[in-house]
Amino acid sequence: MKPALLVVDMQNEFFADAAARPSLDAAVASINETIATFRRRGLPVVVVLDAEGPARLPGLAAFEPHASLALAGGDARVEKRHPDSFWRTPLDELLRGQGVDTVIVSGWCAEYCVLSTYRGARQRDYAAMILRRGIASGRRDRLDMVEDMCDGVTPGAFAALLT
Repeated sequence: MKPALLVVDMQNEFFADAAARPSLDAAVASINETIATFRRRGLPVVVVLDAEGPARLPGLAAFEPHASLALAGGDARVEKRHPDSFWRTPLDELLRGQGVDTVIVSGWCAEYCVLSTYRGARQRDYAAMILRRGIASGRRDRLDMVEDMCDGVTPGAFAALLT
């Protein structure tokens, strides 16, 4: 197994929404714990950024990943314009080029882009998992729905699998 962590749409614009903020802040803790595990193992972290105007365009502050994430300058960045992070992006080519066969999907918004990316990964024959407690939504019921319907792993269980 060679996994990659996908950090989907954890951008400044979404953190500015007071209703979304508690869910996003909670997800950051699990995402950062998992990023640390990936770093210790030399595994890829991929930051997926939703590029939709007028506010969320490259070069604008709203487009950038939130500063609370433990991202590094060497993390790959993929821009997307559709909910599925694989659709019409170089993500599949990037992952296959690194020998990745498993993706752990984290980020915002559970019922849209996270779920679409999870399904996109499965359609492309990746073993795909949702990072439990590492996804966010403005609605708790939808967050629970995605965690219930998708294969998932907690940060601790994932770290234990790699030992």
